[in-house]
Amino acid sequence: MNNIMVFAAQFFTPENLYLNWFTAVLLFFIGVYCVAGSRNMLRTLVGIEISSKGCMLALLASGFALGNVDMAQALIILMIGVEVVVVAVGLGLIIRSYNQKGNLDILDLKNLKG
Repeated sequence: MNNIMVFAAQFFTPENLYLNWFTAVLLFFIGVYCVAGSRNMLRTLVGIEISSKGCMLALLASGFALGNVDMAQALIILMIGVEVVVVAVGLGLIIRSYNQKGNLDILDLKNLKG
């Protein structure tokens, strides 16, 4: 546990704040590109997860910059819990769609009737 704190102290320094923000924004936009640029449901779910990780990094970096790391960590734990639910529901929908349609194309879901 002490090694993690040493790494965090080296990574989240005021000099590296711009690098942390750049990495967070880069991760977020890579995830948005995955969501917007793919018709595959699995790639879309992975894109949502990548965007979420970018948001978590931005939240942690801003919490460190403001000196409120405890609040940032609590919010990140809450986000991880929400992510678990999103992934479970998303994978359930993907499996059900693949069993019915035989592929993972999002445009095939347009014909679903409630």
